[in-house]
Amino acid sequence: MKAVRLIIMSLAMMGSTAMAQYQGSIQDQGQFQGQYQGQFQGQEGWGRGRQLDRVSVDLGMNGMEYSGSRKIHLRQLLKERNPWLQTRDFRLENVTIWAKSRHGQGMMKLVIDGRTLHQSGVPGDEYNYFRNESNTYFPIQMNNHSYVQDTTWVLQTEGNVRILKMRFNLVEERGGGRPGPVAPQVVQIAKGKLDKLIEDRDGHSVRVNDVQEIRIVALDRTFLVREVRVEFANGSSVQRSYNTELKRGRDLRIPLQRADIRHIEVTGTSLDLIGSRAQYIIEAVIQQRRY
Repeated sequence: MKAVRLIIMSLAMMGSTAMAQYQGSIQDQGQFQGQYQGQFQGQEGWGRGRQLDRVSVDLGMNGMEYSGSRKIHLRQLLKERNPWLQTRDFRLENVTIWAKSRHGQGMMKLVIDGRTLHQSGVPGDEYNYFRNESNTYFPIQMNNHSYVQDTTWVLQTEGNVRILKMRFNLVEERGGGRPGPVAPQVVQIAKGKLDKLIEDRDGHSVRVNDVQEIRIVALDRTFLVREVRVEFANGSSVQRSYNTELKRGRDLRIPLQRADIRHIEVTGTSLDLIGSRAQYIIEAVIQQRRY
């Protein structure tokens, strides 16, 4: 009987040990599952969705001046200048503004959905304020820290401020599914001047591919565009006649179909008799490839 009792006690002790090991194994498994879930928690659509597109768009402002307290509605402005861009599908991540103020006391605020999320002073001085050189402007990056889908983007300026250009960095807000097309990019590819009184022909050698559209943009003085000739990489060319007057900040748009351009020739005349020759830039809307 004593031997039987010892055997039963031994079996009971072995059972307790096995149960403890089993429970410990369950606890370890729970910790592992917790670490695994924590590692991937918050990664919405992991294994099911796709990486969101990021788009950078440059918008030329040609030294436009804003005096006093002014509001620039950025989403509407971006849409007007780039009709291909579905701005409702994107959130503004940040915008870099090349600007200067007359006395170095200007101010800019980025207002998202009625909330001021970023503000910055605008450097400058009176001497450089009236110069057109790009190196007289200061890049100022303004960030959207809300990280939620937004509806209104407003840049508010205070004082005497001139803006050369803006660069918008956008992040896609669309959900999963099929990826949308990659948005085109607007880049400056040439800059020129046109003589006064006489018809002037100004040529530019360029090397830019996948161009959907080119834009002739007036920088300062008014001029008349008579003709634009575009030569392509395959040796062909297209020539279009106009009688279009361009004032400061206005542009002439010439649609193309993913063309590879090697030379652009602009024929026109400066219309202002007093002062320097009219300056212009040529922008290309490039269809970026998805790799």
